[in-house]
Amino acid sequence: MKEATITTEFKNDLHAWCTENNIGLFWHKIADVPITFLQEQYAKIYMGRKKPFDVQAVMGGIPIALEWKLKKDHTAIPCDMLRDHQVDALKSFHHAGGVALAGIATVFDVVDARNAIEYPRTAIYRGQLKRVFFVPINVWQIAQTYASDRGRKSITQEQLGEMPGVCTVYRVQTESGRRWDIGEFWRHVHWLDTDEGREDVERALDGALAF
Repeated sequence: MKEATITTEFKNDLHAWCTENNIGLFWHKIADVPITFLQEQYAKIYMGRKKPFDVQAVMGGIPIALEWKLKKDHTAIPCDMLRDHQVDALKSFHHAGGVALAGIATVFDVVDARNAIEYPRTAIYRGQLKRVFFVPINVWQIAQTYASDRGRKSITQEQLGEMPGVCTVYRVQTESGRRWDIGEFWRHVHWLDTDEGREDVERALDGALAF
């Protein structure tokens, strides 16, 4: 399982859901700069340029920035998973009025049946669970502070999922087959774009230390 597989599945399901629900969608994956393949004169221009985040999108009139990360097991999530320039870019996008999210995808086998009860039954397929924590960048900084205050360099997936403003989206079985729960994603993005949603994440950021 690769990060590109998750993001492509999500993008395709997002397009299908928006079409079915008559919601406008623009999705642009920002390409990596292929320095090694550029001619020398162009390499001088692009050398040192850093990609701010993975995806810039507009959904139903709401501007969204996404940085995707993949964790292939159920272990704790490193607090340095996002690089400093990605955090800064997402913060700038948020302060400009957009919805800035880290999409932390976790894919792992549910090997213990006793633990399976904590997950939606429709989300487990052939013993594997796929989910994404969509974390507002402000809340990601709070998670970093939460871990740092306890002398840790990571946060458990359960702790991240319980942070305020975090939305957990599963890939579930539907009548049309297996799809990501885009409806849950849309409801959360729509809320984050309201005055109430923005105030909540901004108020949370006031208590977070700079990373």
